[in-house]
Amino acid sequence: MIKALLGMRLGAMTAALTLLALTGCASTGSGEAGSEPKKHEKIKVASLSAAADVPLYIALENGYFTEAGLDVELVPVKSSADIPALLVSGGVQFGTGQPNATFFNAAASGIKDPVIMATNVYSPDTKVPGLVVRKDLADAGKGPGDLAGANLAIVGPSTSSEYFAKSAIKEAGGDPAATQYAVMGLPDMLSALSNNKVDAAWMFEPLASVAVSKGIAVNATGVGKVAAGFPTWLQASEKIVKSDPEAVTAFAAATLRALEFYDDALANGKRDDVVKILTKYTSMTEAADWAKVELPTVKTDGLFDEKAVDAFQEYLVAGKVTEKVIPSGEYVDDTFRAKARAALNDSKK
Repeated sequence: MIKALLGMRLGAMTAALTLLALTGCASTGSGEAGSEPKKHEKIKVASLSAAADVPLYIALENGYFTEAGLDVELVPVKSSADIPALLVSGGVQFGTGQPNATFFNAAASGIKDPVIMATNVYSPDTKVPGLVVRKDLADAGKGPGDLAGANLAIVGPSTSSEYFAKSAIKEAGGDPAATQYAVMGLPDMLSALSNNKVDAAWMFEPLASVAVSKGIAVNATGVGKVAAGFPTWLQASEKIVKSDPEAVTAFAAATLRALEFYDDALANGKRDDVVKILTKYTSMTEAADWAKVELPTVKTDGLFDEKAVDAFQEYLVAGKVTEKVIPSGEYVDDTFRAKARAALNDSKK
C-alpha cells in the first residue's frame, strides 16, 4: 500500500513538473520546483476587444499567463485583417481573430506566422454573431432575404463578417450582390443603426445584444446557420516561434487552462464569474448589461473545423480575392497546442 501511494505521488509530481517546464514555470537555474518562473520577453497580443477574446481575459485575470512567466499586454485592433501586418512588423507577437483574406494572402506569399489553436468555435446553435436588421424595417417585415438596395455594415471587406452576411442573405433567398456594404467598427455600427445610416449589420457580441435589448435592431439570423465550426483563432509571429518556442507553448497552455475554466464555469452555473471578468476587460462594465448576451462557444482542446475554413477560402477564391485554397497543414502549426494539451492532461493524472 505504501509503495503504491508513493508511486501515485511520484507520478503526479512528475506530471506537474512536466507541465511547469512546458509553461516556462520550471527553475531557470538549479531546476528545482518552487523557484521563480522563467521570464520571457514582453508579449503583446492583438485583440478585437470583444466577447470572443474571453479566454485571453480569463488567462490574464486568473494569472495563468503570469504563472507561465509571460508578461502579456492586449493591443486593441478594429479588424482581424489588421493582425498579419502587426505580426510581421513585430508590433505584436500573437493575435486573435478570424480567418480573413489578408491572412491567406500573406500565407500564400511565404509569410509564416502560424495559427497555433482556436480560442472559440461556433456551434450550430450559435445565434450571435449574427445579422441584425434595424427594428423599424424588421417590424415592416424585412429580413435577411429582403435587403436588396439596403446598406449593411460589416467590419471589413473580404472578412468573415462579409462572408457570413452574404451567406445569410443567400441562405434566405436574397441576392448578396444587390446589397451595399459599409465598413465600420462595431461601436460605430450601433450608432449607425440608431441614426438610420445603415439598415442592417453583421454584429458580434457584446454589442449585438445591446442593439437588440435597446430596441435598435432585431436578430434576424445567426452564424450557426451558415458557418458552424468556424473559429476565432490564435496566431503567433514567426519571430517568436523561432526565437522563443517555449513562450509559444506557455501561451498555448495558459489559453487552454482559460478555456477549461470558462467551459467549467458555464457548465456549472458560474456564468457570473465569467461576466465579472468581461466587465473588467471590455467596454461593457455593468454586469446587468451582459444578462442577455450570448457568450462564445469553445472547444477545450483548442481545435477547429478545417472544412468550415476551407469553405470560406473557396468564397475568397471565387471572388478573386485570393488565388487558391491553402491546406491547413501550410498555415497551422499544432506543435505548441498539442504539447501544452498533453502536459495539462498529464498534470491531472
